[in-house]
Amino acid sequence: MRPLLALSGVELSLRVASPPDAEEMALHVADAALIACPETRASLPRPLSVARAHHAARDGSQLDEAQVVSLRDGAALGRFEPPVGRYCALEVIVTPAEALDGWTLRARGAGPDGARWAADGYAIGRWRLPLEAPLEIDADAPPAALDLVVDPAAALASVDTESAVEDLGLDLLLAIERGAVAVGRRP
Repeated sequence: MRPLLALSGVELSLRVASPPDAEEMALHVADAALIACPETRASLPRPLSVARAHHAARDGSQLDEAQVVSLRDGAALGRFEPPVGRYCALEVIVTPAEALDGWTLRARGAGPDGARWAADGYAIGRWRLPLEAPLEIDADAPPAALDLVVDPAAALASVDTESAVEDLGLDLLLAIERGAVAVGRRP
C-alpha cells in the first residue's frame, strides 16, 4: 500500500465502526504514540522515533490530559507533532481511571431478554497497532489524520454477557483490543 504523506501535525481520533447496543461503554486512553518504521537499509543503528499525541498547548511529548472516551460516539484524542520521518504503527496506552471508579473499561446494558448486565475491565495495556500504510511526515505534504478505529458492537457480540462480571469486563476489553485498527486519512 502507498504511504500516506503528511506535514507535521497529525490529528488523532477514536472512531467507532459500529456503536454497541449498550447504554454506556467508555474506555480510558492514557496516551498514544506514533512509532517510526525500522530502518530497512544497512546503516548505523539509530533509535526509533516516537511522536506522542498532544493538544496544541503542550510540547508534543504526551497527551494534554488522559481521556475517558465514549465507545458509543468516538472522540478527538489529540494531535501529533512528529519529526520528519516514516511511521508504521500507533501505540495506545489504556489504564484505569478515577472517573471510571478505577476501571479501564466500563459498560452497561441489557440483553435481548431484558436481563441487565455490567462489565468493568481493569488493565494496564499497550496496544501496538500497525498502520494500514506507512505515514510519511514531510514539510511539503498536505495534512493528514489518523483514526484509531474500534468496533465495540462486534466486541460485545463476541463475549458472553451472562458470564461472571469480573470475566466479562476483561473479555470485552480484550475483544475491543483485538478488533482495533489504525487508519490514516485526509481530513
